[in-house]
Amino acid sequence: QRMSGDMSASGKNATLTVRNVVFGLFSVLAQLLGTSLTFFVIARIPSIGVSDFGILTYAFAASQIFAVFFEYGMVSYLAKENAAMRERDYEFERVGYGLHLVLMIAGYVLFIITVPLFLLNDIAAEVCNWIGASVFLTSTSRFFLAFYQGREKLHLEFFSTTAEMLVLVSVIGIAYSQNADILTIAQFFFFGRLISWVVVYVIFGFSDSWLFPKFDLKVWRKILLEALPFGLMFLIAF
Repeated sequence: QRMSGDMSASGKNATLTVRNVVFGLFSVLAQLLGTSLTFFVIARIPSIGVSDFGILTYAFAASQIFAVFFEYGMVSYLAKENAAMRERDYEFERVGYGLHLVLMIAGYVLFIITVPLFLLNDIAAEVCNWIGASVFLTSTSRFFLAFYQGREKLHLEFFSTTAEMLVLVSVIGIAYSQNADILTIAQFFFFGRLISWVVVYVIFGFSDSWLFPKFDLKVWRKILLEALPFGLMFLIAF
């Protein structure tokens, strides 16, 4: 009976592993497909020239550098911590979320302060501000994936990522139909990401729990120290 029980548990673990791998792969593919389709649509807008597209990609690259630094490897760190916990610690999750939001706000403020140093024209600088806001919103949406990964609920990660990409592609599709200029597209990108964030948050709330931030400097110091290797790993890789 013991051997039969071990084999049954082993079979369940194998099934869960395969399911997680499949849904994890689908999540990555959904993100890549959605992002690629979005840029493909933008490139096909008649009012967008080569220089405009260059400004857009420049804004994404510049803001992403800041975002990766201020993400601080929190997603991977919290996924590891959640996986290691025998019992779920809601207070720790809330404190982690509070720290994440503070880092995102600080990162975006520093980004918009730095934009004038890029010596861009007014339109390009404004595009950077809007795209930067969308990039930091994306990072905040990705934060919820840490809890899906830590609890081996990658099917919810796939559902959340797919919903996010559908919203973004739909919003950019509207920009295409209006033959929007580069600044309007940047604004559409921001509002698309904002709507996506709301959708992802609602999905997380109904499927798991409603996560509200909590501020605790003592726990923040602990998280910042323990998450440092993850932050450095992603920063160096990027």
